[in-house]
Amino acid sequence: MPTATKSYQEDLQLVRACMNGQEEVLRDLQGRLHKRLMGQLISRGGTETEAGDLLADLWAECAVGRPDKPPLFEKYHGKCGLYTWLVPVATHRLVDLKRRQKFQGDLPGSSEDPGAGPDFDRLPAREQRRDDDALKELMRRSLLPTDQ
Repeated sequence: MPTATKSYQEDLQLVRACMNGQEEVLRDLQGRLHKRLMGQLISRGGTETEAGDLLADLWAECAVGRPDKPPLFEKYHGKCGLYTWLVPVATHRLVDLKRRQKFQGDLPGSSEDPGAGPDFDRLPAREQRRDDDALKELMRRSLLPTDQ
């Protein structure tokens, strides 16, 4: 692990303590940085709910990680302040969320109000014509053996 500069040594020690399971240190970091990170995400276009959800996931992944990934704090080497390191991580997650939202569409719901617009699932099927019945019978006879 690269060495940290003296000014960021405290952040690096706190991160290592979090990775060693000291929950009170993680709560202290959250208390120090959470509001500032929320402000950054909201100023970049996130709603308060989106920012809160993203940060909750971010804090969990920083200390614990996911089943398929190690904790994010393993990538922090103390070359900059922890807040400075977390801002782009959180911002990238917000951008990813907004990108996914852009491609999600709301499907029209079915409505009992007939004036609400067409609901194709409720349109009646076309009536079957007699010509279709005659064609089906003709095909059935042509495929069956003649000796029956």
